[in-house]
Amino acid sequence: MSKKHSKRFSALIKGHDKTKELALSEAIKLLKTKSNTKFSESMEAIFFLNIDKAKTDQNLRTVVDLPNGNGRKVKVAVICGNDKLNEAKSSGAEISGSEDLINEINSGKVNFDVLISTPDMMAKVGKLGKVLGPKGLMPNPKLGTVAKDIKSTVDAIKKGRIEIKCDKDGNLEVNDYIEARLPKPEGLGLMFGTFFERMAMLALQNDDWQKATEHEKQNLQNIS
Repeated sequence: MSKKHSKRFSALIKGHDKTKELALSEAIKLLKTKSNTKFSESMEAIFFLNIDKAKTDQNLRTVVDLPNGNGRKVKVAVICGNDKLNEAKSSGAEISGSEDLINEINSGKVNFDVLISTPDMMAKVGKLGKVLGPKGLMPNPKLGTVAKDIKSTVDAIKKGRIEIKCDKDGNLEVNDYIEARLPKPEGLGLMFGTFFERMAMLALQNDDWQKATEHEKQNLQNIS
């Protein structure tokens, strides 16, 4: 049974050839011309990565610095030693503390979006795994949330550093990260280009890169 669409949706796709491939700039321009609501619409893009999630070396979980941010306010907490508390308080983080903050989180009070820890505190932060793990908030050096330089790390997160990871099917959906209301069309192109570039960098680091044909390598290198 075919899915029934609204009159508005049918009008928006009328005359559009779904089999025609568009350049990124053309696709974004078309998308913006179709946006006709009074509220801020979101948009979705899916990268079909063909990742086998059963293989741990193929799992995608990394960070991307969005050039225009993603329009959302992020509440940052910092756990550090007492000697770094002043730096943490002046870094722009909303919450900062040492063992007192660890105890507070361990009691179940989690009122932040991102948690940063200095390396020397990770041995104590480790006991928060049961609280932070299920929420995806455990500091991780691979994601840049275990860091000595508190100020620059907070700045990067506030400016638009986000975590990306593949879904259960091994693909990357970016509808949560790029919203139509944010930049102008050229800004959206820059944001998508940032994702493309990151995907290309990850592919270059992957062993499967060595098996790719010269044509595939050239396409990937030019994708951004």
